[in-house]
Amino acid sequence: MGSTSKRRVFLAIRISLSAAVTAFILGGVLLGLRQQSTELPEDEIDCGYRREMLRNQLVSITQRPIAGLSKEPAVIQKFSTLLRETREVCDAREGDPELLNDLESIEQTFEGYRRRAST
Repeated sequence: MGSTSKRRVFLAIRISLSAAVTAFILGGVLLGLRQQSTELPEDEIDCGYRREMLRNQLVSITQRPIAGLSKEPAVIQKFSTLLRETREVCDAREGDPELLNDLESIEQTFEGYRRRAST
């Protein structure tokens, strides 16, 4: 095989691998965005992923000034809805006590933050 043919083969391999990696990354992003959707069918909710997502969102919410919480009711409402839906589905489905304890802890932390914000 000539050097030009080898370059073309290697270029085709690099392009194919780049396309595969890009598709994998985009697929992961789309799945993650789908898990953030409220009213997701129960059989499509990934409890482990939701736990991590809720934990990260709670950190984001609690790092904001408490006084600003009342200015963002949509953020609080969406978080509350995701937490409620996740608890309902995962409490019924999962037998993982660590997951259930984590969700309870997230809920307690969130409720404590909301109480502090409302005073």
